Amino acid sequence: MILPHEPPKNRDLKAFVTSAYFYPTSKSLGSNSIALVMSMNLGQFKQDYLEIQSGKPMDSTEIVIWAKNGTHSRLVSTPYIRVTPHDNCQMITVFATVQLIPNVKNIILISDDGSTEVPFTLPDYQKRELVVCWSPLYVTEQWQNFILAMHIYKKFGGFIHIYLISCISSLFALMKKYESAGYLKIQPWYRVNFPFIHPLHVDPYVGIELQNQASSHTDCLLQYKESAEFITFLDMDEILIPRSAPTYVEEFQKILNNRKHISHIEFSIENYKMTVARDILKFSIPQMLATLKYTYSPENSRKIVAIPRNLNFTWIYPVPVNSNGMDSLRTDENVITKLKTIKWTNPKFKTDNLPLPLYLNTTEFLILGDQVEEIEDDFQQITEHFETNSILPDLPNQLYYYNNVQTCLAKTYHSFLNSVIYGSVKCPGPQMCKFKKYRDVKCVHVNATHESAVAKGGYRYHGFVKPPMPQAANMRKLKWNEILAKNAQKTADGCPMEPFIAPNFGQNVYVPYSKYSYNSVVRRYVSFLRSQKNMHFFKMTKSDIPAYDAAEAFKK
Repeated sequence: MILPHEPPKNRDLKAFVTSAYFYPTSKSLGSNSIALVMSMNLGQFKQDYLEIQSGKPMDSTEIVIWAKNGTHSRLVSTPYIRVTPHDNCQMITVFATVQLIPNVKNIILISDDGSTEVPFTLPDYQKRELVVCWSPLYVTEQWQNFILAMHIYKKFGGFIHIYLISCISSLFALMKKYESAGYLKIQPWYRVNFPFIHPLHVDPYVGIELQNQASSHTDCLLQYKESAEFITFLDMDEILIPRSAPTYVEEFQKILNNRKHISHIEFSIENYKMTVARDILKFSIPQMLATLKYTYSPENSRKIVAIPRNLNFTWIYPVPVNSNGMDSLRTDENVITKLKTIKWTNPKFKTDNLPLPLYLNTTEFLILGDQVEEIEDDFQQITEHFETNSILPDLPNQLYYYNNVQTCLAKTYHSFLNSVIYGSVKCPGPQMCKFKKYRDVKCVHVNATHESAVAKGGYRYHGFVKPPMPQAANMRKLKWNEILAKNAQKTADGCPMEPFIAPNFGQNVYVPYSKYSYNSVVRRYVSFLRSQKNMHFFKMTKSDIPAYDAAEAFKK
């Protein structure tokens, strides 16, 4: 949809609604509130990477929302707030919230070119101590990291929410087993898409940051806002192990020390290297942890643990601006352990007297021996009670994609971030890294059918005296199919005259322009045929169906 905003670089402003949560009750947003996460083509410049004010309203622009229940309706407006703190990507993440009416049935966004009904869901209300929101997973294959993270987070009171784009099929089957055991929830993470919009105006295929990661983090925050005491946003190879308390909640409460106006705690990320078994028959969590070694790095990145009642949105890393009068809290009482360098082999350790990993370069243990035993026992119970034995032998014994992804991101993105040359950063779009295809490697990939609401234009509503019924009444649904779109593009590319008539932008609906009506064109064509005296119909039999049927229909 097009929102009433000054278009950057003469582009129409487009918004893709990633998330919409309706809160019947909320301690922080208020009862009957809607929270929206959107991707918009607001990016313009590449300088001042972190100087743009994340958390600030976008000028005086407001979103207009029309809410309806069975008996009442309400039209409200609210500003949308910038989440992405830079303009290196064409698409940025924005957040908006406003209170509506009880028992809402329909939520409709009103814009200059029409109105669009937004599907919404209720947030999670099941009480949880810590929710770990993983960054969107794509071409994921490191099953050892997955197993280790599952049981460490379970041990200390964490629940994992996975945003899935793609992964090795056997790993996906293992994820589903852990989901059925209550360790995690899998949410398909779809690509932002604008059917029928030319890439000149908006091209999320290359112009959105890291699989739309900021939107996934904010979606997770909003989804568990009312149920979790704490929420953190990590990659699959980043693990937080409590040091000063037996659970996550107790450690975070100790760090907060009764401070009330804190939106999040910032932890530094420290790199470790480790060796993991490539063969599942030789894999064990104690052996994996025994190889863990700290490696110093000057990167000094940080990530957050959010207090969800005090925070409404978040980026990939901590941003320099806090909203709603809240402060952030940096701590050096613990760090996030990043499994930076991983070697796949078969470690040669005896099963008894395995060494314990150390915390950074100190002599203190990163995790205690009895905790490691409990984590390994938990893994064995999952294997026994949830019948994973049929899946484990199918897990890969070599890396196919991981090293390529890490090398690609290091060269094109992280090296610029770590050198403060922010103006040189290119947008790390979802298609930045390319992958080799392996015939024998089976993967699971999220696919989606997008439903786009298209309004007939020409009607503008001002004053908000009556609901804009003409726009809503003239809506029609169009279903978008990626496979059909690719086939349509291939066909269009093979047609030599088509680009000179009406250029095709990859749509699966093609409508050339004409000043004549359909009936008029048909009549003119029939008259032309009748004027050709030397024309005749081929004689056909019913065995020539469907050609016979077509000819008979044409003669009639």
